[in-house]
Amino acid sequence: MDKQVEINASLGVRTAELEDDEFTVSEIQPGQVDFVSTREVEVEHDAHGSTTTATSTSLQITQYIGQATNKQFEPSQPSLTTHLKPELNEDKMGTQNLSSELECIHTVEQGSSNNLNFSESDHFMGLPLSDGSSTDGIKRDLDDDNLHLANIKEVGGIYESDDWCDPLSVEEFDLEDDWFDCKESPSIHDEAEDEGSKPLYEGAPLTLAESMLMILMFSSSHSITGVALVDLLVLISMHCQKPNICKTTLHMFNKFYGTLKNPLKFHKFCNFCNYLLSSSDNVRCPVCSSDVSENSGISYFIEIPIVNQICTLMKRQGFYNDLQHRFNRKKKNSDNIEDIYDGEQYKRLFAPGKLLHEPRNISLMWYTDGCPIFKSSKVSLWPLFFSINELPHKRRFLKENLIYAGLWLGSKPAVGTFLKPFLASIKELQDGVEVYAQDKKEIIIVKAVVLCGTCDLPARAVMLNMVQFNGAFGCSHCLQKGCSTSTGKGSVWTYPFCMTNPLGPKRSHEKMLSDAMKVHTMQMKKPINGIKGPTFLSSFGMNLADGMAIDYMHTVLLGVSKKLLHLWFDTSHSKELFSLTKLLDNIDMRLTKIKPPHFISRIPRSIKDHLGYWKASEYRAWLFYYSLPALKGLMNDIFFEHYALLVEAVVILNSDSISVNDIKYCESLLIQFCYLFGTLYGDRYCLSVVHGLLHLPGVVRNLGPLWVYSCFAYEDINGKLLHMVQGTKKPHLQIANNLCSLLKVPELLQNVSVGADTLKYVKKLSLKKKPASRTEVIDGFISVVGRLLQCNPESDLLPLIVECIGYKPQLFYKFLRLQLNDMLLYSSDYKLVTKRNSYTVRYLKEGVTFFGQIKYFLKCTKCCSCSAKCMCSSNYLL
Repeated sequence: MDKQVEINASLGVRTAELEDDEFTVSEIQPGQVDFVSTREVEVEHDAHGSTTTATSTSLQITQYIGQATNKQFEPSQPSLTTHLKPELNEDKMGTQNLSSELECIHTVEQGSSNNLNFSESDHFMGLPLSDGSSTDGIKRDLDDDNLHLANIKEVGGIYESDDWCDPLSVEEFDLEDDWFDCKESPSIHDEAEDEGSKPLYEGAPLTLAESMLMILMFSSSHSITGVALVDLLVLISMHCQKPNICKTTLHMFNKFYGTLKNPLKFHKFCNFCNYLLSSSDNVRCPVCSSDVSENSGISYFIEIPIVNQICTLMKRQGFYNDLQHRFNRKKKNSDNIEDIYDGEQYKRLFAPGKLLHEPRNISLMWYTDGCPIFKSSKVSLWPLFFSINELPHKRRFLKENLIYAGLWLGSKPAVGTFLKPFLASIKELQDGVEVYAQDKKEIIIVKAVVLCGTCDLPARAVMLNMVQFNGAFGCSHCLQKGCSTSTGKGSVWTYPFCMTNPLGPKRSHEKMLSDAMKVHTMQMKKPINGIKGPTFLSSFGMNLADGMAIDYMHTVLLGVSKKLLHLWFDTSHSKELFSLTKLLDNIDMRLTKIKPPHFISRIPRSIKDHLGYWKASEYRAWLFYYSLPALKGLMNDIFFEHYALLVEAVVILNSDSISVNDIKYCESLLIQFCYLFGTLYGDRYCLSVVHGLLHLPGVVRNLGPLWVYSCFAYEDINGKLLHMVQGTKKPHLQIANNLCSLLKVPELLQNVSVGADTLKYVKKLSLKKKPASRTEVIDGFISVVGRLLQCNPESDLLPLIVECIGYKPQLFYKFLRLQLNDMLLYSSDYKLVTKRNSYTVRYLKEGVTFFGQIKYFLKCTKCCSCSAKCMCSSNYLL
């Protein structure tokens, strides 16, 4: 007999009415023209977002305007709010120079869950929260109807792509050559600038600099090989009048940009003990006495000096002004957390008299991860990035605004070896460096501090010099040890829910430093509380406990959400109560019929056929938009309501504006989710990613919303770096050379005289997507896209138009697409798009909710003789 579970979560779930099993996904913002579902089930959100629901909505769609019949619900049962985007200790802390190998505890994850068996007394009410209170009576603050409503974004262009991991198929790569001398590459010379200002030939319309700039952007945009680049250089030269100064060899091309590049530093280290070798260590490693006279005994990594890059950025027009964003931003709610500046770690350094209260100073966030370069090799590229937190979020992760600190090629880097060369640069930035600020037209002293870091779980263990996430004390936020859980054929390290202290005991920066020093000074072979030794991150000025972010892309999407899909749909679990294998076809039918709007980057793909190929962005769309309507009514209510706890909590923590009560409420949701997880799915699946959910609210308190430190932006940059590898020899040198050249493009554009045609061409190649063809600008961020066609509207619409705009227009022009900020709205008359729906809208009129479709857009003007592009006073209507 099936055992029933009462989940006392106050969810207020309503019954869905399904017709034709067809859905769309919606973006909803009351008071505006918004996207909603055109069929019976939607993921709806309101101003509170306090509950997770799958909402039934029967729509009566008309061609132009229609009123919807929507099931009523109690104010205490609001529906799911869907948002997407999507700090430090000021004292400088010393550390010891120590490098140690990480121990990975390999476990086997297999077996079945425990039988569902618990009684009414197993409710999760009364569980302790981080502030000492309990989950009793926790509910959302419903006072402010606009608490955290925000446009649902696919987080601009920087979050759209996660298809970066496509390793090249080669058998081997060659690292041998004499370029490995540990020396710096050339820095800027005036000679290149003088040569670049000369025309290609007498009377040529292009200068050498313009030509080289366009060739560089072309080769980068199309990822052409070195051989193809040489052929292109020769081809261009042959089209030019003789004599000319065109560059016709790869050596000449690289030499031109070599005079413009940031200096590169090549560091070599011993392959056997990872000791960082000096230029005098040419025969034997001074630590392990291994032979380092041959390349087989040494490896290399590249440092791109940080200070030089910051100096270059400051010379760029508008960059210093962008750094003032933290002073100029407009918050939706002054008390809410809306960016990293509202987190506890940043506020400690932003108080009057503190480092970041000074407009010229900056803070950095680091990121690293391993990217496989070749399919047939375990060698990976490990880049180290820094982003500048003071930039507006839309510009924070642009490739030209990131700081590329270093490139490690090999297996997992030894943290002491990899980070040691950067310590001098960080110390220099902490003390202050002189830079020329173009916007201020003067030299200023800039100080910087490393505020926080983000990465996936394996990289986090490497950077913090801890045991891996699947080992004892593997959590970097608390001191829960975990335990080994049998899987039938082996065991796996799990973190079962702790009833007495779900979130703790909490780690502290001081305790982590103390444990690291004990391991080092006592030369212990075993970690203390998971700490294997000191890390140079402590010398960066970063709080090791509160400054370590949890990336929701890896933890929630590629961790928990992916694991749940595996449990639900893998045939090996078909006999479990949670299995949905028998309903897979029905769920797939719902999923594939969804027509998402254009702000979602990918259309839904079948679970049955494509789940193994889903990208992180698809797991994001599944969690935020597709999963609840696809599962409602098919999944057992117990498991559905349990899963809804996760969806609601993550959605709120990823929103644009988060209140203190929101965080506390999400904490209660996640405690409830993790408390029931072991009972519903089995303790062997209470893995580190599930345990990590408990710490998400605390990370939001310290560092801001989840989208602030999401790895989506960095993963996209990783893909761009991998595309710079076009051969098997010296892959990280290829990346470093190409990267340094591209980083100089903004400076070249600013300092070199570039014609309008050249500038237009370079801008076109630098764009990720082809921009929409805007016909005319309506109001700054609103534009007409496509043709304007003169028309006569339907007779029944004319009175409505006159009532709306207050006069009878003389001319009407029809257009089918409209650009609103970064969002492209399509009308239903635009027939070229069939798999998306960006024309169904919900709007408010006199307090009543209406639904309809945008049939077309209309431009109305008083004049009678102007063309479609006239500048006379006009009104634009849906």
